[in-house]
Amino acid sequence: MLQNLASCSAIDFGLWQADQPNVNKQKTPAKTTCCDWSPDGQVLAIGLINGVILMKDKTGVELYTINKSTQAVWTLAFCPYKFDSADNLLVAGSWDSKLSIY
Repeated sequence: MLQNLASCSAIDFGLWQADQPNVNKQKTPAKTTCCDWSPDGQVLAIGLINGVILMKDKTGVELYTINKSTQAVWTLAFCPYKFDSADNLLVAGSWDSKLSIY
């Protein structure tokens, strides 16, 4: 199983793979503030300062976007356990002091 590493900056995010000599970097529409991998390593959630959460697959392809708030998304965490066959559970906290579960 290949391990991936994600890095986020003010203007982009990078996907680092052990078997690749180059980093796959992609621009983001706003400053990134946080990110987290799903427990299976297949989905990357990226929180933005404009209140948006980008959901990417492990190669960086956008799966969908969540418009959480007009306030910055400051923290993201996937639940490490699956309670049933449902999709991954993501908890997001924003500058407006609200937690959301997706």
